[in-house]
Formats: sequence, structure tokens, C-alpha cells
Amino acid sequence: MNIDYNNDGYVDNVAFIIRGEATAWSTLLWPHRWALYSEYVYIHGKRVYDYNFQIEERLFITGVGVLCHEMFHSLGAPDLYHYDTNPIDPVEDWDIMGKTTDPPRSMGAYMKYRYGGWIEDIPEITECGTYSLNPISSQGNNCFKISSPNSSTDYFVLEYRIKEGVFESVIPNSGLLIYKVNTLEDGNGNGSGPPDELYVYRPNGTLEINGNITSAVFSADYGRTEFNDNTNPSCFLSNGQDGGIFISNIGIIDDEICFDVNFEKEPVANFAASSTTITENCSIDFEDSSLCQVNTREWFFEGGTPEVSTDQFPTGIFYENAGTYDVSLTVSNDWGQNTITLSDYINVSTTALPVADFSSSNQAICSGSVVSFEDKSEICPLSWEWEIIPNSGVEFVNGTSSTTQNIDVAFNEIGEFSVKLTVENANGTDEIIKSNYIKSGGIPISGSWGETFDYSSMDNSEWRIVNPDNDVCWEIFDIDGSTSGTKAAGIQLFEYMAFNQRDQLISPVLNMNSPESSCFLTFKYAYTTTNPNYTDSLIIKISHDCGESWTRVFAIGEDGTQNFITREMTEYSFTPVDQEDWCSAGFGAQCYTIELPDCGNKPNTQIMFESASIIGNNLYIDDISIDILEGVYNIPEKKQISIFPNPSTGILTLSSLHKLDVLDASVYNQQGQLIKRLNINSIQPRQPFSFDLSGFVRGVYFLKVTGNDFLIMKKIVLEN
Repeated sequence: MNIDYNNDGYVDNVAFIIRGEATAWSTLLWPHRWALYSEYVYIHGKRVYDYNFQIEERLFITGVGVLCHEMFHSLGAPDLYHYDTNPIDPVEDWDIMGKTTDPPRSMGAYMKYRYGGWIEDIPEITECGTYSLNPISSQGNNCFKISSPNSSTDYFVLEYRIKEGVFESVIPNSGLLIYKVNTLEDGNGNGSGPPDELYVYRPNGTLEINGNITSAVFSADYGRTEFNDNTNPSCFLSNGQDGGIFISNIGIIDDEICFDVNFEKEPVANFAASSTTITENCSIDFEDSSLCQVNTREWFFEGGTPEVSTDQFPTGIFYENAGTYDVSLTVSNDWGQNTITLSDYINVSTTALPVADFSSSNQAICSGSVVSFEDKSEICPLSWEWEIIPNSGVEFVNGTSSTTQNIDVAFNEIGEFSVKLTVENANGTDEIIKSNYIKSGGIPISGSWGETFDYSSMDNSEWRIVNPDNDVCWEIFDIDGSTSGTKAAGIQLFEYMAFNQRDQLISPVLNMNSPESSCFLTFKYAYTTTNPNYTDSLIIKISHDCGESWTRVFAIGEDGTQNFITREMTEYSFTPVDQEDWCSAGFGAQCYTIELPDCGNKPNTQIMFESASIIGNNLYIDDISIDILEGVYNIPEKKQISIFPNPSTGILTLSSLHKLDVLDASVYNQQGQLIKRLNINSIQPRQPFSFDLSGFVRGVYFLKVTGNDFLIMKKIVLEN
């Protein structure tokens, strides 16, 4: 065992865990890190010096939060809270050294850099521009610093915090966090402050007023998009003077967050055009994208009309004659001016053909719905010809026709429709065809349909959410433990105080276009509670008329028998971190297979997952699958079996929590064809039965287990 990793002659750290209860804060019998500076104790010739002192009772109450806090002390990290009664909380909820919980929150970028060594360097922003940050949990591009022009000892750190995952789920909100580092207090932390080594900026916060530390993050989602000497909060320094930095256009919460930084220096001119190749008698729009503050602009458009402009976004600059033309832009501010000229930037061509393209408001739709199509064609199209294939049951509406630039079309019949657009400019034509583009009546399903929620947000999917109170609702979360990826749909019910509030997650429109069949819905979920007396619920409904009416097919809430929870109860916000946090994988409930009623030849079908909030914890759903099998009937509500591993390379194990007398156990392919019959008469509790499918090709299969009073269907995925 290497007990002296840095070979300095000292044992790296020793932890003492003491049985019993803690006394008062800052006494001997209180969790702390200290050193045996007056004693000489050795282990294998290495001196014991740094140690951690933990109390059993405090570990039971606070979990690993205090342990992690004290272990970070062993790496040299100081406390980020005040030891006295000073009313200012400099960091509080935003760093493990400011506040401890279980699970512990992450430390900030500066603490990882300065005391952990887990970030090699904090890159400095020195030029005007637009910048982006990944979340602090990312390996790279996770922090920046900006020096104050008014101080040689204070600088600012920017990092992006996302309220998700095991450790970050306990922070107050997601957004851009900005804090000040005082290098004069390097190594001292905040215990004896102020002055403090770190201070997190927050609304209404000053050197004398604490402000709202839980609302510290910036984001366009909160309307907090600027940070400078005149904002709330201002970028004040440790001595109260202005910090002199200018951050603006802070973006929305997404996979990354963007923002602009300006400095008091002459601008750097730059611009872009809506198109650089056009035909004669065509117009172009321009956009000033200069860096640093701009007070005035002077455009010059060679060959254009008008020839000059002072606008930030000049539009409709008209070019009449063929040729190549320069464009120049001069920008100025209080510190100077700068000019950029792009030679032969605009090409007015007599041979350039148009490039046809379009987008639509929807693709999978209810029959009878209206779809809006938007022309995205380039290079000066003058005329448009739209064609819907086949053209039966379609109608141009809202004053549009097959020759208008943008169209609205009603699809009154069920089926898949291709869309063709032909555009013409002064030099010729181009066309684009998107085959089977519109699915009226829904996405066709004859065998299987699945969803793994691999989206950055719900807005990028065809799922629809219903959020009656405009508060907490279904969204996409980063998770672990799911075999299909690192994304899942979820709803954060942990801090949702709206009792019995219903929020819905509704599938894309589906067309169950098989003849009379049995349809089975399977899905994975992860859930736990915070209190044995309260449980949230999950309700599943189906509609065959695009949501006009719904039929409940499944409902469940925890009843104390681990029928719904998938991991032990916790008093903290729950996020799945490994496979055993999900159903049928370890602790708690099995995954459920649900037979969907009356699903043969049913277009305009949708599935609803509805949460009912009863002061519980977070709920996640992933790996949704609808499988259609002909000639398989009726599945029980109570009796369940589990199959693992699944996916599998061929060897699978079947188990149940209850004794099941089996009349038949057979495996079918996706076409409903029998491929293997298992030699099994009964399933005994906790006596697994193994079977081999390694001789079959990879793909999806179904196990049907039949008894006197039940039929159970399970989906099996074989991988190479």
C-alpha cells in the first residue's frame, strides 16, 4: 500500500471514525480535519500528520456530505463559510466547503483548480467576444476567469452549474455562476472573513447586505442577462470599488451556456450577410457582428442600393447588375475605430441556380391536421411550386396555394405523404423531394416502436408536455444506469409542493396499422420516495382519437411493498446513477409490461405518462417500447417476472418473487413466430431459471409465459 503518494515523508491522510455522539461545533468531538503537530507517530516509517476525525452519529445524520467536506480539508481546501455571526454568506449553497448535504454538492471550478488540482488551469478571457461554457461536471471548457482592470488582486470566475445528477441536484438552480477571487486571501478561505477568498455574486448582495444567495445564477430564463458596474448585483471588488467588467447577452440553460464579454478598448469590425451569391435584381440583409462596444457604424456597399448605411442590421440592400462587389464596415467607440473590407464579397451571378429546401411545423400528425411549410430556399427564388404526393385528401388552406412561397396544408386522409418543392430564379430551377415526410394518422407501427429520449430538450422531440400550473413539468435529464444512453424523461417532484398536481408527457401520434393484434407497452423507470407515508403516482393512458378522450391502462404508487420504488428511500433529491437504480435491476420494483387495449388498425393513437405529485421524489422514464404481436392475448396486472441480463448476448435468467405454475413458456420473434419453447413447469421464488438464445441473430424477441390464470409477455434484446 502506498501511504505517501507525494513522497514527502508523511502519511497522506488518516481517518478516525469515533463511535458515539458529537458535542458542540469547534470542539474535539466534532467532525474536523487537523494535524498531529505535537506528536510523532509513524506507519512504515512515514509520519502521521494530517488526519480526519469523524463521529459515527454525525455520519448517520449527515451521510457522506460532512465526510467529503473534511476529506477536502485534508487536500488543503479551507472553509468557505464564516466562523462568526457575520450576516454575509459568501458562498453557501454553491460549494461543498460552504455547506454540507448528503449527497454533497460539487466544489466550484476555482476550488478544483486551487486545492484539488483537478482543473489544470482556468483560461482567462482577454478579448471581446462571445463565449460558451460546458457544465462544471464536464472534462473541458468548464470555466473562465476575467481580470478586473481596476484591481491587481481581485479577479472573476465564471462557471456553468446544472441542477441535475447525483451531486449537483442539491444546488438551488441552474445557470451561469459568477464569483470573485481575492488573491490576498489565497489559502485562507472565508472562515475569518471578510475579506473573503471567494464571494458569489447574488441579487441585492453588497459588502454589507447578504442578498439572495439561492438566486445567484444568471440566465435568460430568469431575465438575468447582464453583469457590470451598474447591474444588480454590481461587479464590486473586495474594497467596494467598481470591478469594471462587462458581461451581457447571457443565454438560456441548455447543453452549454453562452455570453458576451466586452472590454474598454477599440472595437474589432466584423459582419455577415444573409447570402453572398445572388442573381441580378436581388436583395441581401447584413448583420454587424463586431466585437467590443460599438457606438457608431458606417457601411459601404459597392454596387448596392442604398450604397451606405449606419444601421446595425441593414436590410434589403439591392443589387441590380452582375459582378463582384466589395463590402466595408467601419465601427467606432470611445477608444478608437476599426474597419473591415471584404473584397469581392458579393457575387451577383447570371448562372447561379436556386437551392431548394423547406421545413414544416410537424411531421407525425393527427389526420385532419393542418401543417405549415416554410420555404428555406436560397439564391433569390422568384417562384415556387409545391406538390403533395399522393394528392388525395390534401387541401391548401388559409389563403395559400401550390404556388405561394409558404403554405398551409390540411391532411384529411390517413397515410404517408411525400412533399416536393420546385423553385425558380432568374437563372433556372431546382427541386427537393422529402419522401414519406408527413405521417398523417401518426408514425406507422407494424412491429415495434421505441423511444430513448436522446434529445437535448423536449422542444427538440415530437413529445408534448401539458403543464397546467406552468411550474415543474416533464423534461430531459442527464442520467446514468440506463442501457440505452445517458438521457431520460423525468419530472423533478422532490421540491414540488403542488399537492396532487397532474403533469402529462404525451407521445408523438402513432398509427397502429396492423390488423387485430395484441400490443404491449414496456418501459423502464426509476423512482424512490422521501417519506414512507407519501408517494407520487404514475398513471398511463391511451387515446385513439388524438387526445380527445383517454382510457387509463395502468396506475401505480408505492404501497409499502416496494411495488413502485426502485431504490431505498432517501431524504435527498433522487437521480439514477447506476443500473440498480432502475426497475428490475436490483432493489425494489420490477419493470412492468402493459397490454394496450383495442390497438389493431388504430391510427391517431397517443400514449400519456401522467405524474401525480404527492410530496415524493423525482421520477424518470426511459426505453419506452410498443410491440405488436398477432395472436397473443391478455396479460395480468399483478404477476410479474424479470429477465436478466437484458440486453443479452444469449444466456438469460428468468426469476420471479412469486411461485408461478407454468403451462407454457415460449420465445417469439417480432413477427409473432415461435422460435423456442422452454422446458419449464414452474417458476419458484428466488430460484432463477436460465435459458440460451445465443444461436439466434441479434434483435428483439418476446418471451410468453402462460399459466392457468395469467399470460406474461417480456421483451428480450439480443446483442452480438
